Amino acid sequence: MDYEETLPFGNTQITSETYRNQIEFQRAIRLLKKKDIRNSEVKLNSFIQDVPQMLGWLENNGKVFPWRQTTDDWEVFIAEVLLQRTPGEQVEGVYKDFLHRFPDPKSLENVEKQELKDFIADLGFVNRRAKILKNTGKVFSDDYGNKVPELKKDIKDPWGIGNYVANATLLFARGQSVELVDPNVKKHFDKNFELDLDERPHKSQYFRELTSALTPRDPEISRAFFLSMIDLDADKNL
Repeated sequence: MDYEETLPFGNTQITSETYRNQIEFQRAIRLLKKKDIRNSEVKLNSFIQDVPQMLGWLENNGKVFPWRQTTDDWEVFIAEVLLQRTPGEQVEGVYKDFLHRFPDPKSLENVEKQELKDFIADLGFVNRRAKILKNTGKVFSDDYGNKVPELKKDIKDPWGIGNYVANATLLFARGQSVELVDPNVKKHFDKNFELDLDERPHKSQYFRELTSALTPRDPEISRAFFLSMIDLDADKNL
């Protein structure tokens, strides 16, 4: 099945055995044992058994946001910048108007900073977000032909763009199965594996490796895997 045909959620109809075969099981076991997680193999197998239920929940209860219904890399990239520390429902209120006003990087480069700040005022973190967006417009326009670059390292060129936004763009827009190191994912892993990591997830090399080991190779399953954890956590916080 074509990646776009599985939008908005990806492939939510899998078995636990399918998921197990999609991940680096032995690597995940080694990483859990490295942290002296008791009964690590039992815990991992229990998590694997729960994944189909998580994905089924997403199919019936997931949020159908507009950025989940496109694979346009600019539209997905912009959504991920606007979603930083901001609920999806809040972003949805400005998203379509934002894309209409700023359909490409050049339009962001040319806009007056105050107009941009006014546009995103309701989202919070206005100064930081405006700086990220303006710098993105300049870098992508000047250095990458007014497009989102192909490579992760190049997507990260603008000030303030980190691994999460770059990886989310690669997964959700381009169908590349990459790990998403996110606080929502950490909450699920903490609960299932009884992890006790002091570092914030994006600063933890260990957490990146564990998330990578548990990321399905198939991008359609990977999309559903991460969206299920993001939406389940958001649903609990309603």
